[in-house]
Amino acid sequence: MRAMKIAVACLLLSLFIARGAAQAGRTRYAGESCPDAIAALAIAHAARVSCARYFVPEDRAQAEVNWISLFVTKIESRSEPKNPPLFYLAGGPGDAASADIEWWLASGLLQDSDVYLVDQRGTGFARPSLNCPEFADRARDSWLADCRRRLSQAGIDLAAYSSDANVADMVELIQALELALVDIYGNSYGSRIALRLAAAMPGRIRALTLDGAYPHGFSALRDMAVNTWAALERLFDDCALDPACGRAFPDLKSSFQYVLAALNREPAVLEGFAPGAALRLDGDDFAGYIRGMLTEAAHLELIPALIAELAGARYDALTRLLESDVEPELDSHSEGAFFSIFCAEDAAGASSAEIRARGEEVAAPAGFSRAALDVIEHCATWDAPAAQSAALPASLPVPTLLFSGRYDPITPSSWAEAVANKLVASRHYVFPAAGHGVLQSAACAEDIMRGFLSQPQAGPAADCFDALRPPRFKM
Repeated sequence: MRAMKIAVACLLLSLFIARGAAQAGRTRYAGESCPDAIAALAIAHAARVSCARYFVPEDRAQAEVNWISLFVTKIESRSEPKNPPLFYLAGGPGDAASADIEWWLASGLLQDSDVYLVDQRGTGFARPSLNCPEFADRARDSWLADCRRRLSQAGIDLAAYSSDANVADMVELIQALELALVDIYGNSYGSRIALRLAAAMPGRIRALTLDGAYPHGFSALRDMAVNTWAALERLFDDCALDPACGRAFPDLKSSFQYVLAALNREPAVLEGFAPGAALRLDGDDFAGYIRGMLTEAAHLELIPALIAELAGARYDALTRLLESDVEPELDSHSEGAFFSIFCAEDAAGASSAEIRARGEEVAAPAGFSRAALDVIEHCATWDAPAAQSAALPASLPVPTLLFSGRYDPITPSSWAEAVANKLVASRHYVFPAAGHGVLQSAACAEDIMRGFLSQPQAGPAADCFDALRPPRFKM
């Protein structure tokens, strides 16, 4: 029923895109009632929140314009703002900034800044949405082809959903709001857009914060196994240096490799997810799950004990974790936006053979490459035209704060260092108990960022950072 409703909605949206040019041309920025979920959260936090659409051409190269819209949520500062407005660009690509509104409503950053959450084209409440409800039935091989066909038949130009377009959208939005100065926070893929904005709007971007820096020219796809194995080996080393962890889990790396080999020889069958349902788990599956755990700060402390449990053929702890991971969540990720951008930029020119070879160079478990190989296969279905990589200027004079997680398997701290070399003024903090995305998982990061935004040129105070330690591994 939900899929049918979405299909009908997309058909109506296609008519809106084709016929709404005159209205959109008159009012590029139009306020509207916030969705119920956002309005309820605003009331719960006693916050002043407003919502709007900003209309942009789907393809700026076409003479006949089809108008689409970004979705903008503005949260007003709790007091008279001391800083320019702060724009949040989510990652993915394909994540919706509005999905994180509850965190922002509770954030101390609202003390000093108005905050704009921008759902980029194709994501969240932007229209049209490139979300694929077909993903819920991903056991069916044709789910992605079905999604692509539905969106194309609705008149959506999938090639128009790109980083170039996202940057142009943001430039126009900031200009339309007549904001003399703005601050930008970009998380993961959002940092790629943030960097390009700083280059495109010199003098307009006062300060950048990049969380899990992901600039053009780097590929989380090609280096998936390399980055994951490096992050996990750091965790093994940190466990060995921790007296309690080292005693409880000696030679954790060998235990992990033993688990992978044992499960690949004889996969485990985990029961209890639903009546009569079971999950088959091989070694590659488990490697992929560990990769996911490395991204989440709250899961890092559990990894050594989980490996030890499986080495003893005990699966209760894993079953409990898997059960918690399959609880219903807000569907805030747009698969279509992800594939349109990621396939054109990160997967273009990459091959399954290269991905496997990169993993083999560092003797990484084959399971660390599985997700990357799946993306290569999906990109063949999505058939996005390759996009040229956008090079940054030799230097950017914008004060920049960079956050990295020590165990991040997606955007390692070395990528942030490469970005820092192009920045005239930057500070880089590698958080010792974080994975992918630091700001929402470490209170100290919020304190540092708030201090940075108060005086970008001076650099932030970071007293809390010196007290941070690696995870307290569970025994």
